[in-house]
Amino acid sequence: VYTDRGSATGRPIGFPDWTASGGIQYVAEVPELNGSLTPRFDWFYVSSIAYSTDYTHLDDPPRSTFNGRLTYKNDDWAMDIAVGVTNLTNEKYFRQKTVFIQGLGASANIGQPAPPREWYLSVAKRF
Repeated sequence: VYTDRGSATGRPIGFPDWTASGGIQYVAEVPELNGSLTPRFDWFYVSSIAYSTDYTHLDDPPRSTFNGRLTYKNDDWAMDIAVGVTNLTNEKYFRQKTVFIQGLGASANIGQPAPPREWYLSVAKRF
């Protein structure tokens, strides 16, 4: 998706020009397990993000992040068990930054780092 930031007065800050995402999954029926296995892979792309109109060295570079999940669906028990990983490549980036330009007396810039690689386990029962 392209976002037209529409500014004629300099570099708009805080969001990317381009974002993209994609996912793929395949359901494999496994009669021996009385159900199915579904691997899934997701990709998210964000182009560079400017956080200051003047200090281009503080921009976040473009990045891709990946998530993966494997779901086991048991038909007899009407139950799903999934294990997944977010930020598979352990990409280090900021979700948000605030840049204090020189002259305002601030001693540092601040930001919210994105979480590192994390894993999860979920169990769902269908009634």
